[in-house]
Amino acid sequence: MPLLYFFIILLILVLVHEYGHFQTAKWFKMKVDEFAFGFPPRLTAFWHKGTKFSFNLLPLGGYVKIKGEDGGDISSGSFASKSYFAQIVVLVAGIVMNILIAWVLFFGAMSLGMPQATNDLNNADVLITNVAPNSVAEKSGIQAGDIVQKINYEGGELIITDPQTVTSAVRNGQPLEFILTRAGQEVAISIVPENIDGINKIGIELQPVQTNKLSFGKAVVASAKATIFYTQETFKGFINLFAKLFTGQNVGDQVSGPVGIVKQVGQASDFGLAYLLSFAGILSINLAILNLVPFPGLDGGRILFVILDAVTRKRISQKVLGFINAIGIIALLLLMILITVKDIIRL
Repeated sequence: MPLLYFFIILLILVLVHEYGHFQTAKWFKMKVDEFAFGFPPRLTAFWHKGTKFSFNLLPLGGYVKIKGEDGGDISSGSFASKSYFAQIVVLVAGIVMNILIAWVLFFGAMSLGMPQATNDLNNADVLITNVAPNSVAEKSGIQAGDIVQKINYEGGELIITDPQTVTSAVRNGQPLEFILTRAGQEVAISIVPENIDGINKIGIELQPVQTNKLSFGKAVVASAKATIFYTQETFKGFINLFAKLFTGQNVGDQVSGPVGIVKQVGQASDFGLAYLLSFAGILSINLAILNLVPFPGLDGGRILFVILDAVTRKRISQKVLGFINAIGIIALLLLMILITVKDIIRL
């Protein structure tokens, strides 16, 4: 399931990003030759109103191909024939769309209600935040994200309102039946604690939480604040990352590729739809800030070339611009492969 969630999230974020480029290009009367999800080889394509819409094999991004975007063609309807302002708006539009969809995703998460840690045990649920690998809990089917409602034991039952009640029941060492809530459904799991170094354990970590669903108006405001906060923090994170790169520091543990992100999607989905939506929002903001980086092949690199054209009043030749962007894309793909290999090694 994490892989499926990952592809759904990626599909939405990429299509929204590319739609920003596509729609603004249309507004400025630019001819859009192709709207693509993924990178070639091509799987399928269809034509609509003069634009080819294609789905490609490598689902690691997408692109919108606009007539004359490499600067050589200045005929009517080309990217290069429009004002510098129009060119920058088209290039920035994808980034803006990722910020906006992050706002929508945060709004959805806050409307559904996200479990928050609390010290108020009167109205708290007991959330399983972690299940130790190879523990009796994992082997029995208990999952992170489950909420403990009751524990049945020989001769009675415990209504769970705090983590200590669970711990005390486990320490007794007798067979237990956990009554859990998972994705809105009740699940019953039988388990026998394991004695480790004289202490009965099952291998779980617990946290008392409260889930507060915000009203429409409050969710709009709170999600806007969350979008601003995560945008600022992500921007700072990228600056810190590049500062470490330029000073020769190791940043391998701070970067994740598709494999690492799939793992994180799985962890977020364990805690429910609200957490998954929130994670998708953070991922969308990361995609937006990444595209701002002035590197060939990214929107930021193209924006930089447009600004240079505007300042120098000298257009970079189509061949040179195409070559630079191609090198940038190849470098990004190689970097993605290296990060993916590192993610696999870390598994």
